[in-house]
Amino acid sequence: MANNRNNIQNLKPFKKGYDKRRNVTGANRKSWSAFNLKCKAEGIEPLTKNELITTLNYIFNLTENEIEQFKNDVELPYYLRLLLADFTDKKIGPKIRQDYRDYIFGKAQQDIDHTIKGKSLIDWTN
Repeated sequence: MANNRNNIQNLKPFKKGYDKRRNVTGANRKSWSAFNLKCKAEGIEPLTKNELITTLNYIFNLTENEIEQFKNDVELPYYLRLLLADFTDKKIGPKIRQDYRDYIFGKAQQDIDHTIKGKSLIDWTN
């Protein structure tokens, strides 16, 4: 029982102030680089912004039947299949399509009415 880390007798609360057992730096960031190195070793290329924009432009031009075919193609990257499923979802589809359209082409300019109850605000530019 002395070496069992799950034993209640081995659990000790942290001391107030500095305690060498406390991790004050947060999560170990090596896991991200280790994941990236593993993907690179397996030949998985990172997605570039240009590739994403090109792919989204193609998706915007697909028919509904073509999207359904691509959604079920297990050879495609999983995230792309999830994205295609989201595009055709009745609840979140319009929001997803609008967000990606704004990402590619930029958000449409929205005019703002600068009046209060029909009265013009003070012009500070003079």
